[in-house]
Amino acid sequence: MNICPAPYPIAIHSTAGTTYADTVGDIPNLPDPVYICESGIANILSFARVRAAGCDIEYDQDRDAFTVRGPTRSLVFKRLRSGLYGH
Repeated sequence: MNICPAPYPIAIHSTAGTTYADTVGDIPNLPDPVYICESGIANILSFARVRAAGCDIEYDQDRDAFTVRGPTRSLVFKRLRSGLYGH
């Protein structure tokens, strides 16, 4: 992943407080960089933006996992102990 300074920081608000993300990174098959929060427990992808980028998203109920299929690569996001889905 190519990680570099963001053009501007964003604030991330949660029940634990507020933090800021000031870096972005490229994810294969997605046209826009995504914000990365090094101190966060997760970096969140927008389902709508992933679809708009032309990726197919499939949920496999038996495996409890999402597969994101792009033109050159597929990524599988499995459910973690925290309840989030991670790759």
